[in-house]
Amino acid sequence: MQYQQQNPYQDPRQVDHALATHANAMVRSEATAKFFSKIYATMVTGLVVTGGVGFAVSKSSAMMEMIYSGPAYIVLTVVLIAACFGLSALLWKLPSGVGAILFYLFAALEGVALSAIFIVYDMSTVIAPTFLICGAMFAGLSIYGMTTKRDLGPIGTGALMVVFGLILVSIVNAWFLKMEGLSLVLSYGIVALISIVTAWDTQKLRNYILAQDPRNTSAAQQEMNNKIIILGAFELFLDFIILFIHMLRIVAASRD
Repeated sequence: MQYQQQNPYQDPRQVDHALATHANAMVRSEATAKFFSKIYATMVTGLVVTGGVGFAVSKSSAMMEMIYSGPAYIVLTVVLIAACFGLSALLWKLPSGVGAILFYLFAALEGVALSAIFIVYDMSTVIAPTFLICGAMFAGLSIYGMTTKRDLGPIGTGALMVVFGLILVSIVNAWFLKMEGLSLVLSYGIVALISIVTAWDTQKLRNYILAQDPRNTSAAQQEMNNKIIILGAFELFLDFIILFIHMLRIVAASRD
């Protein structure tokens, strides 16, 4: 008995539907890649601003004395914490151009706040290796967030809440308790949790981008796209900075 191989696309309408589905998937894939390339480029630019400002400030003894010898550092820390919460809401409401300026201003202030790391830690044995480690970790977490089918929302939300709590405890410890052992334990916990948050933030961006119509080229849609780029860069920038700060402590402790 002979069996004829069945062609699943004998109906021309099925062929057209399959081709249209494939084409639509390719368009969305290209749009997603373009979005993420712009998000990461903006984020990296922010990191360059932070590093450049921090390094420049660390070379000025007058600036360092002004920041760290009085209440200026406490004020700066409070401003940065408030900005972390406020900018997330403002970036949706403000024009994307204004949002970009605010993001880079925040990155510059972050550089001022982190300027001491260039004095406390050695560039070749601690700062540079930590940056490379964080870069590799961040890349892996982003790939996982973009590709996993698991909904990271529930675990990501919980991890973010705990991260906020641990960071507050870390600040209190740094200012008042000054317990090195507790600081290291907190850093390990924050690194683990911010890794989850990074993957979740990447997944949120992917889902939001996929929900957009890549064929919509209206001015309003372009403005919305630009806002997504700035907001996404801001969120991933924060994730990387938190990861970097606490990996610094871990790497430095391993060198002692």
